[in-house]
Amino acid sequence: MKKMFFLIFTMVVFAMIVAGCGTSAKEKEEQEKIKEYATPIAVNFAKEFYGKVFEIDGYEFSSQSGGGVLFVRGHFEGEKPNQRTVQISYNPENYREMTADAMKKSKID
Repeated sequence: MKKMFFLIFTMVVFAMIVAGCGTSAKEKEEQEKIKEYATPIAVNFAKEFYGKVFEIDGYEFSSQSGGGVLFVRGHFEGEKPNQRTVQISYNPENYREMTADAMKKSKID
């Protein structure tokens, strides 16, 4: 009886973990659209404030509950990859409402 309970409990926990970790196709599609809208905002932010061309290396969504923040990793022309990050804030209910908040230089040299 204990073995059966343990097996069922383990299966339920495993199913919950798998369901919570995966992103659905709809979520991935939405993330791609957010990246598409964020790209020119990050590039324009760098051009306006630093007068340099920002080349994008990757994206990372905030793990914060509710989302609304995307980190755009990249570098200025002539730098090594992943030297800078632009923080983009967006409205999770209408991702077209987004702004670049800041640019941070990484500690990688």
